[in-house]
Amino acid sequence: MKNKYVREIRHIVANHSLRNSSTGYHIDSRSLTFKIVRDLIRRNMVECNKIDGQFLFVSPTERLKIAFRNVKTENQIKHIPELNSNPVWKRHTENNQVNSPVIVAA
Repeated sequence: MKNKYVREIRHIVANHSLRNSSTGYHIDSRSLTFKIVRDLIRRNMVECNKIDGQFLFVSPTERLKIAFRNVKTENQIKHIPELNSNPVWKRHTENNQVNSPVIVAA
């Protein structure tokens, strides 16, 4: 059941971030998906935008948008030394080069 909650949350957030629109669900009291969406509304994770006929349109709340916001990782990148500057690696690659015969076209 937990996986279905996560799937619906991701679906709502992705739809909002890609299309900047709300996600529509068919109102059916027997549907498991609709029960999950209704529970997410009660927990203030998604908000109801409008009801159009038999469809309920929801979008993520600010709290949920912040939870899925991209985090900058520029300062977390560590310096990786170049392999060519490492003398052990350089010697290793020089010794393992394949000396293939040169084919001369006549």
